[in-house]
Order: sequence, then structure tokens, then C-alpha cells
Amino acid sequence: MNTPLPHRTPFVLIDAVIEHEPGRRASARRQVSSGDPLLRDESQLSEIFLVEVMAQCAGIAAVGEGGTSGVLVAVDRLQIHSAVEAGDSLLVEARVVKRMGAMVKATATIHVNDELRAEADLVLRLEAS
Repeated sequence: MNTPLPHRTPFVLIDAVIEHEPGRRASARRQVSSGDPLLRDESQLSEIFLVEVMAQCAGIAAVGEGGTSGVLVAVDRLQIHSAVEAGDSLLVEARVVKRMGAMVKATATIHVNDELRAEADLVLRLEAS
């Protein structure tokens, strides 16, 4: 998948970008399979990977049509509501809230079957790619 992320396989955690309004918002999907190497104890996705998948979606939301990429610099108000397990299909959504020069504040959520599983406020730094 070609995204405006500085990551390359196997570090891209997003399977598909569903919507992208450059510089404003994005939504993406991630299918968690039973053979997913990111599962801990072979059943649940670690919380750190939930943060990373939200950050990747926020990075996609933050970049415009130009050649920049977003790098996570801060996480605030992280809430994990319930575990993400093998078989879950994640809907990840991110929205840009504020821009401060090269810094971008965004909010992000993860839903599984319309149930909120995780949310966070993120700060990213935009860099030339």
C-alpha cells in the first residue's frame, strides 16, 4: 500500500485507507488475524500497537497533497476501552484539530463493529519526505 507514511512493510499497520481529506481527516481499516505477529499471547493486540495504528491514520490525515509525512511526538488522553482480538476488523479514524507550524494536533479513535475500543489525542510533527 502506498501511503504518505515514513514506514515501510512490515511496519505499516494500516491495511487500507478508506477516506482521506488531505490535511483534515482520514479513515482506515486493519484486519487482525489469528496469525498476526503483533498479537500478544496469540489473542490480543498490544495497546502500544493500538496507539501506533491511530498515529499512522493521524499521519495520513495530517499530510496534504505535498510531500510530507507525520511522525508521532506525543500521546495525550489515551483511553483503551476494551481489548482488540484476533478476528477483529478495526475502523481507525483520525481528524486534525489544530496546526501549529510543523506540529499537528489530531484526535483518533478505533471502533470494532461500531463499539469504541480506543481513543487518543495525538501530536505529530510534519517532515519533508
